[in-house]
Amino acid sequence: MPRKPAMPGIDRRQKILEAALEIFAEQGFEAATNKAIAERAGVNQGLIYFYFASKADVYFATAAYYTDQVIAQLDAIFAQVDEADLASGLTQLLKETVRLLSTPPASHLLRVMYQVAGSRVPDGELSNEEERRAVSGLARHLAQRFREYLERQIAQRQMNTINPALVSYILTRTLIATVSMRGPGNTLSSSLESLAEALVGLYVYGLLPRQNTPGQSST
Repeated sequence: MPRKPAMPGIDRRQKILEAALEIFAEQGFEAATNKAIAERAGVNQGLIYFYFASKADVYFATAAYYTDQVIAQLDAIFAQVDEADLASGLTQLLKETVRLLSTPPASHLLRVMYQVAGSRVPDGELSNEEERRAVSGLARHLAQRFREYLERQIAQRQMNTINPALVSYILTRTLIATVSMRGPGNTLSSSLESLAEALVGLYVYGLLPRQNTPGQSST
């Protein structure tokens, strides 16, 4: 049988990152091994050390790569939101964000970050400050986008005057914690639609100006 042609260097590194995200999400950082990552990627284990000095460096590179990818997808969602109507716009925003964060690669990335946050931060030879910041970069970016959205709505008098920084922080943490805890055997394994509807009920109508709240008199 003829041998398969070797993957280009960039493809092999990409395969390692894809496999690492899956393995870290399934097993956690501490239990995961470079051997398991290599097997999932279909490469020789020694190739991992060609690109990375340690498992920690695989972790940081994986987190940085997929954080950038998910951030780009989040930006696309925020760019399409209807800002003329707070209720429909924020409902759309929450539902689309829940769908994105609940499906791979975002769901894997959040699970990995949630696991690491509850233990120790990996220490790798190549893990510089920029890569370390990437680990929490998704949460920071999502909170910033929510804050900017809320500030525009307040300026346009579309919503109650609230503390946009505080509300965006609470909203971001609720989304990330809820999505991260979903999974087989977990009591939060509800459908994405019902999860999104619950978040809409909790947040959207409380932010509306009182006279615009559904079912409430304007008097």
